[in-house]
Amino acid sequence: MRLKELFRGLEVLYCDADPDMEISGVEHDSRRVAQGYAFVCLTGFKQDGHRFICDAIKRGAVLLVSERDLHTVDGVGRVKVKDAREALALMAANFYGNPSSELKVIGVTGTNGKTTTAHLTWSILGSAGVRSAIFGTIAHRIGSHLMPALNTTPDGLEIQRMLRKSLDEELDGVVMEVSSHALELKRVDGVRFDVGVFTNLTWDHLDFHGTFERYREAKLKLMDLLKTGGYAVINLDDPSAGFFLKRAKSAGAGIIGYGLNSRDGEISADPIDSTINGLRFRLKTPIGEGMIELKLPGGHNIYNAMAASGVGVAMGLSFDVIKAGLESLERVAGRFEPVDLGQDFAVIVDYAHTPDALKGALKTARRLTKGRLISIFGCGGDRDKAKRPRMGEISTRLADHTIITSDNPRTEEPMEIIRQILKGVRPDSSYEVEPDRERAIAKAIRSAQKDDLILIAGKGHEDYQIIGDQKIHFDDREVAAKYIKEVLGEP
Repeated sequence: MRLKELFRGLEVLYCDADPDMEISGVEHDSRRVAQGYAFVCLTGFKQDGHRFICDAIKRGAVLLVSERDLHTVDGVGRVKVKDAREALALMAANFYGNPSSELKVIGVTGTNGKTTTAHLTWSILGSAGVRSAIFGTIAHRIGSHLMPALNTTPDGLEIQRMLRKSLDEELDGVVMEVSSHALELKRVDGVRFDVGVFTNLTWDHLDFHGTFERYREAKLKLMDLLKTGGYAVINLDDPSAGFFLKRAKSAGAGIIGYGLNSRDGEISADPIDSTINGLRFRLKTPIGEGMIELKLPGGHNIYNAMAASGVGVAMGLSFDVIKAGLESLERVAGRFEPVDLGQDFAVIVDYAHTPDALKGALKTARRLTKGRLISIFGCGGDRDKAKRPRMGEISTRLADHTIITSDNPRTEEPMEIIRQILKGVRPDSSYEVEPDRERAIAKAIRSAQKDDLILIAGKGHEDYQIIGDQKIHFDDREVAAKYIKEVLGEP
């Protein structure tokens, strides 16, 4: 691709390069640079891409892109841009032929519910015969190809590669979880969305964004990336709904609102029944209404189902197709997922790692248990510290007994994280501290009685634990199954 085509639509401050020079690839990691590549210098949180310019040139870079004025290097072009992250996203989109323009792209953002909403949407599209990829927290699936997810939303370059691969696999659409980090760091600036979904906004990632207002502003950027004629599907029950409605209207988007409490939405639901095996509710949409039997437990999943239904309505699908898609999804890994080996007590593994998600999971668990509710949770290291005492308060208020343990402590001292959680613990509550996560799970299961429910929160689908700089295998579901077998007397 010629340089002038690569930079189409970008704001270039200075160009010292032949506009007709051929560029064979785009990279921001010097280790992946090959002959004829453009190397984009990003200033990261731990590394500065400018430090690797010499390495990139040795590997064949013929163009350097930066926000800074760079020294002249013989045979290497230079382009100065206002924002290198935005430039990377838009260059990648141009290089891969702007694949989002040829796909139906659905973006799902919000603090909680992104993963389940994305999977329900993907299932609905499948019921409609719309072959789609799904990019998200659990994994990235493109056709028969399953790739591990290093981030909820990949970087701007990888997103465009994956969108192009989706087209090459002859898929029709993509359902994508869009994190606040991705929006703030402009990873999706080169993507245009047919539908943008807003699930909810609660306390999270303030270690990164600084304030709740800046966190909300990052989420709002999804509305700016909608295609002409696109739709915004918005949870009207959320206190931040008004901000999203205003932003979507400014973008000229169609609006589909949903909620249990709001009377203004196009989509609503009447809860009927909730068990550990799923939900029954009556779904009401502009294109029809009827009973839905969802295989996903947890009352919060009514909201996720309404959001996914809103996407179906926006895409012109029938009510029968939407119903079939909702009801055909068997489970979402690590999202209120039962570990059932025939024991007479319940064990649930859930990804709840924010105050609001933990509160929702515990309230749902309370409605489902006749016995004691036992909560096991910890907080991730090198992440938002302010939420730790809040989660301690929530767990000890809503559970009969809480075991405070480690999550992914990363480079922090596990007991220091726990001490911060303990600042919020209710003094009259029943709780204990067990820093070893496996021992915490074992304690709960060995002490469980008939009809108790154990909620193991925080890690969900994750099959690892990060301690220091080591990533070791650890899966809450596997560990729970191990000790359930022990109490059942099975080998």
